[in-house]
Amino acid sequence: MGHALRQSGFGLVVLYCLLRLHELLWAHTKYSFMLNVVMLAAVCYLIPRAIQLYQQGIRLTLGEQGVAALVGVLGFSLVAQYAFIGTVTDKGGIDTFSYTITLLVTNLFWLLAGGAMSMRTLGYSTLRVVVILGILFVILNNARGEDLLFVDYGSIVATSELESLSHLNVAEFVVLLIFVCYASVKRLQLLVFALGVLALFMLGGRSSLYFSIFAVGVFEMLRGGARSIITLAGLGIAIGILFFIALQAGVIDEDNKFVQQILFVDGLEEDQSYLERQYISDNAPRYLPEQFLFGNPRLIAENFGDIGSYLHNLLSAWQFFGFPAFAVMSALLVACCMRMRTALREHSGPLVVFGSLLLIYTVVSILLSKFVGFRLLWISIGFWMLQPNLSFERERRVKRRSRSRRRSSWKAKFRGQSRA
Repeated sequence: MGHALRQSGFGLVVLYCLLRLHELLWAHTKYSFMLNVVMLAAVCYLIPRAIQLYQQGIRLTLGEQGVAALVGVLGFSLVAQYAFIGTVTDKGGIDTFSYTITLLVTNLFWLLAGGAMSMRTLGYSTLRVVVILGILFVILNNARGEDLLFVDYGSIVATSELESLSHLNVAEFVVLLIFVCYASVKRLQLLVFALGVLALFMLGGRSSLYFSIFAVGVFEMLRGGARSIITLAGLGIAIGILFFIALQAGVIDEDNKFVQQILFVDGLEEDQSYLERQYISDNAPRYLPEQFLFGNPRLIAENFGDIGSYLHNLLSAWQFFGFPAFAVMSALLVACCMRMRTALREHSGPLVVFGSLLLIYTVVSILLSKFVGFRLLWISIGFWMLQPNLSFERERRVKRRSRSRRRSSWKAKFRGQSRA
């Protein structure tokens, strides 16, 4: 049973992503069972780990201790907000405290789901790539407008019960699927990369497109070696060829507003989304001292009218949960990066490749455009901090070895000085 659960978490997250795309871009509705899929993925981590702790004794790894500290700080923030701050309803009718609770609880499930993904024994599989990309492009092709390469969000909303829909609702799931496919093959990575760029281009999201390209490029540089250099050169050529073919075939219309937005034809100064975020970035930091101890999302709604007017970077964790939560989360991200670097030096199998791509993408996203509720942020922390192969006993032995080596070096140095 434990083995089956360890192997299921990864597949459940992939299934969730495909179902999410199907419900929004194909069925044009919202499935009521989606959270249950995430909860099942979380259970795939909790049960095997609970069995292991029961058999070996309650000894948490350093990563688990860090995650426990984060959960403790976040829990304290919620209790303090309930006791001392209260709630308010923003102009959209959203209760700020309920929004914060939902944000935290949902993403804790995603954090555990990330831990479940790290338990998977992931091998190379061309069939997996064909199935995932096949389903993805069938859905995207169905959702695009007539004579358009892009997904027609406006038509979907107009002909369905969905209140709103944009690339923000679907891009992160496509990114995760692309990274799964990229990690699942050796010789077809350039093809997967080109198809991934095409899929993200069809969604019309700029940050997801450019950050994904950036993540793959940085990963290949970190992996190093002649093969990575060739892959990097191939990635650049693939992007150029793909764009050139699209222009020559008339698939991309240079006068199309979506194309102009993605390519920043008018510059950032004319981009409405950028201007709105810039206004928030200029004004929100002045309230951070009042949100220092345990956060105050109420201030966001009171000063900007909408709970969604948060800072689009990691400082949003400070806004919602206070500086301690921001500090712990920052420390965990640094620890994740250190573990990733170590893993890349020791092993670069499909699971490590996927986790590395996801983490690089997450870090650049949370620094530049996403907020604390970003799902991939929590998945990345869970993936790298809850990895079962970093056991308590192994960490303790590593510490003992390092201490013994330091003692041996000092003894050798002392003997050398004595002889001199």
